[in-house]
Amino acid sequence: MLSLLSLAVYREVEPFSRPATNTLVYIAQYGILLTYAGALAIETDIAKNVDNFAFGMFLLAANLVVLVVAAGIAATRHAIVGRWLHRIDDDDAWVLDAVKNGVFDAGDSAAGEAGLEFTFSAAKSSCSSAVRGISDNTELLRQFIIDARGVNLDRRVGAGAFGEVFAGTCLGQPVAIKTLKHANSETARALRAEVLLTASLRHPNVVSFVGACWEQELTCLILEWLPRGSLGGLLKASGASLRWEEPLLRLATDVARGMAYLHAREFFNEVTGELERCIVHR
Repeated sequence: MLSLLSLAVYREVEPFSRPATNTLVYIAQYGILLTYAGALAIETDIAKNVDNFAFGMFLLAANLVVLVVAAGIAATRHAIVGRWLHRIDDDDAWVLDAVKNGVFDAGDSAAGEAGLEFTFSAAKSSCSSAVRGISDNTELLRQFIIDARGVNLDRRVGAGAFGEVFAGTCLGQPVAIKTLKHANSETARALRAEVLLTASLRHPNVVSFVGACWEQELTCLILEWLPRGSLGGLLKASGASLRWEEPLLRLATDVARGMAYLHAREFFNEVTGELERCIVHR
């Protein structure tokens, strides 16, 4: 009864985001039901014409199959994660954490807490307004961070400025994942700037921001997934179907609207400590 109830809860109320996990839960719970029903049949002699030993071995085999499937799924997932994710080294992780907290000249190797505190104090004395802006950005960044356990990398689709780009899911939603491969002050600060800037953009012709992961196991920017790919790829694949005047004009005006929006945007430059206008899209 408990197995049936939990099966209904998993399936209808709170399903797992990963299909493989759902399948495993269903198999395991049906295995429990089968084992319970078999034990009940043996105990009460309902199936008088069935050899109890043979039936018991069948139930044992069914449970072993569940264990093998579970081990296979776990091993496959571990192999995929181990091949794709680039765990940040411990020394670089300190720099990563410092940049997340708004300390930008921490260096590329580990340092003590006193050094971090001194750097931040020096920044405060030199430019209080810039520090306020950096502090505000740091609080915003913390709000955007997503637990890496909710992000699943499916396949590699390309490479970005500071790492590889994957197609995957974030809490069940299809997303594009731009990872940070090697952490140093420059790359971590570039990622921080891109996360904060992308999160501030709201326009129908600009890719939407989903979140970011900032952990040793996975440091990345997570964006809306566009299933039809790039404009260049779409034009090549579509061929004659996009040669009519109206669709091409709509494509051009959509691109122009998105670019005009980016060029008119203001953003806080943490390097200069000032508001700047115009986001240049490379």
